Amino acid sequence: RVGTVKMSKSLGNVVSPVDFIEEYGADALRYALVHGIATGADSQLSQNKLDHARNFGNKLWNISRFVLKQVESHPEAFTGHAADERPDARSEAARWILSRSDAAVAEATRLIDGYLFGEYLVALESFIWGELADFYVELAKPSLRGADATEAVRTLAYVLDRVLRLLHPSMPFITETIALQLWQRAGKSDRAPSLVVSQWPKPGERDLALEERVGAFIDVVRAIRNVRQEAGIDPSARANVALAGHTEAVRDLAKQIGDLTHSDVTLDGRGEGAATVIRAIEIRLVVDRDEAGERARLERELTEARQMVQRSQDLIAKPGFADKAPPEVVAKERAKLAERSERVRLLEKERARKG
Repeated sequence: RVGTVKMSKSLGNVVSPVDFIEEYGADALRYALVHGIATGADSQLSQNKLDHARNFGNKLWNISRFVLKQVESHPEAFTGHAADERPDARSEAARWILSRSDAAVAEATRLIDGYLFGEYLVALESFIWGELADFYVELAKPSLRGADATEAVRTLAYVLDRVLRLLHPSMPFITETIALQLWQRAGKSDRAPSLVVSQWPKPGERDLALEERVGAFIDVVRAIRNVRQEAGIDPSARANVALAGHTEAVRDLAKQIGDLTHSDVTLDGRGEGAATVIRAIEIRLVVDRDEAGERARLERELTEARQMVQRSQDLIAKPGFADKAPPEVVAKERAKLAERSERVRLLEKERARKG
């Protein structure tokens, strides 16, 4: 389909794929056709999907160039090691991205085995763009500039190697090009000359507690970025941000939060304006804000938060759920209900404070 209209000779809206390939590349066209498609549904092709696919390809290329540059600058990191050999990481940031890469491998494998190709690309893009590019690359930069960059360089190379293998079925040309450059610089543990005949990654043991802790950090960073944008603060200007509430998970990461949001972060909870609440953490931007707009935003967030609580309550109260669902699933849903209820409580408290 082109947009919502099915291609048809009688309608005269048939488009040659060669035209798209010449403008966007074969990888981007393949990615746009598969990304997000539901089983049994027609693939809807649009300008936005093609642009998105090209932008994702550019993002992957830029990440890879950064990693390859670091590998070239630190050849000693691969003495006796290869790009596809898992590093023995010590830092929380490196252990987190390795654990998340294990999650990405497991999820991509599950979705491909289930022929859910559209969901496979959505999940993989979320990891590559939303976690590797947006967070780990930034968290690794201080280590890369430090006296010993070995762990960060090897972690970047290893995760990139896994990403290229996972993405190869959808974007074979760009992934093959990058992989050959990576292996030429950092080595490869086997003799397979190409991605297409290389082993599919296998997931390792995940650190779920660490993923949860860093997940809270990521959610806070994203929330601060959104608050800055809503307040109309110039991206280059520093802002003052105050955190309050359940800040234990991010207390030791205040500096990193500030670095990634271009903000000065304090944990005293002081600040003007209504709080944005995420994971029971209150976020306040210390700037003059529109009070009427703040109240309206607070009401919207409170309505959405109550709906999420109701959704959790309905699921837990569903006949047979507590008895038939796996214990870990039941525990997870109850923890989710507690977190959502706490968010409602904090938002109601904030609304009462604002009057």
